[in-house]
Amino acid sequence: MTARRSSGLRKRSTFGLSQRIFEATSVAGTALAESLEFQALDRWLGALIRVESVAASSTDSTLSVDLRYRILANGNRRFLNLEIPSS
Repeated sequence: MTARRSSGLRKRSTFGLSQRIFEATSVAGTALAESLEFQALDRWLGALIRVESVAASSTDSTLSVDLRYRILANGNRRFLNLEIPSS
């Protein structure tokens, strides 16, 4: 059961970013990606972390996401940078 559950969480950890790679080729698409990622993180991990910022940018066929968050239990600040190629 644990393996199945962790696999599901891992699958959701990018919150569909790879599917949004083609949507984020414009300013509006990038803003939409930022908003959706912020909402997904707040919904699924809101009891554990506080999202401080989500910044998305698109160059060529790569979606880059910079995430800054704080762990609520200890106050530690963390950063996550993702680059997701379209292929």
